Amino acid sequence: MMRLISALLGLLLLLVIGLAGALLLVRDSSPSLQPMPELSAEQRRWGKELLHESLLDGVGASGEVISLTPADLQILSVLFTEQIRDSRLSLLPGEGSADLMLAWPLPTKLGGWLNLRARLVAPDGVLAIERVEVGKLPVPAALAELLMEQALAVLAIPALPTGIEISPEAIRLQPGALANADGDRSSAMLTADENDLVLVAQRRLAGLSLLNSNRSWIDAAELLSALIASAPADAIDPAAENKAAILALAAYVNGRSLPDPTGAPAPRSIPVRMRDREDIPQHFFTSGALVLQSGSGLANLIGLAKELDDADSASGFNFSDLAANRAGNQFAELATANASSAGRIQQMARSGLSEDDIMPTVDWLPGSMSRATFDRDFGGRDTPAYRIVVDEIDRRIAALPVAAVGE
Repeated sequence: MMRLISALLGLLLLLVIGLAGALLLVRDSSPSLQPMPELSAEQRRWGKELLHESLLDGVGASGEVISLTPADLQILSVLFTEQIRDSRLSLLPGEGSADLMLAWPLPTKLGGWLNLRARLVAPDGVLAIERVEVGKLPVPAALAELLMEQALAVLAIPALPTGIEISPEAIRLQPGALANADGDRSSAMLTADENDLVLVAQRRLAGLSLLNSNRSWIDAAELLSALIASAPADAIDPAAENKAAILALAAYVNGRSLPDPTGAPAPRSIPVRMRDREDIPQHFFTSGALVLQSGSGLANLIGLAKELDDADSASGFNFSDLAANRAGNQFAELATANASSAGRIQQMARSGLSEDDIMPTVDWLPGSMSRATFDRDFGGRDTPAYRIVVDEIDRRIAALPVAAVGE
């Protein structure tokens, strides 16, 4: 369900991007929805259990029908909006249709809100979009369908779900309803062969002596070296092996693992550090995984958007996180560019990679900044002050020893 909501919101946000020139026409001065309610501890526990133990593991896997009442949908909506700062979401079922609404605050300099609405229907149990509006601007159905296809592709959802029943009392998901929509949750955006390779990499990761020692933490570069070097030396496709290693590590450093149908145990969890920080490898590998699926331009843009969003939160904007994103992008591209480049990366791994090989120092970068401080000192991503710092980050990344692989 959360991936389904993600796809629908992806559609709405793609519509906003496509209609950027008409932004002033669709911008509203106030949100169309009330602030999201606070969840009780019991509601939060129920919602997370539903997501992780039922919906995300496969709707109707045991043959039961999942029935989501308006109250249930509100709990899920609150959990979703916690991932998108200050947003507001409503999914309200009616007779044969459901209204999905999102109120999204625009950046401070623009001001106002984007109020988005989609009418969902399920004729013959097949979910479809009947109408989309951005503000008061209706979106042609043909354009909505085209952009939905793009949103599904970006989110690696093969198709909208089937087996859906919508009534005022509940949205009911029949057994297997999300089988087509979510596919294999352990391998979003992966082919079957790629998923198999990632699982193999994860099993090798679990068997590394590094993870079965008494260490209190592990160096990220050392772990990366060990996993890449553990790939078969005679592998037909070294780029695919490297990709699998990066994806497995992206899951691992974020405290996750892919469900293994063989029942093999997940890798033992130990903190991973780079430049004496645990968040740096999270950014490095997550952005690297993203670039393998979306390209470096989108990965860089998402990394910037995340840091700008953090500037409005307790964590603040952090150039070091941005540097880790871009360094991770470079490594992922070099490790998978072609057989020659991938092979050279494997040779470096067998010799032993250090963090100086793959990640520049970050102690020279400005520390965590609030939105107000970032705006005061840098003014935005197109200002000379901002470009000076980012250009220096890129220069240092390009000068890393691993960059020579691409020459």
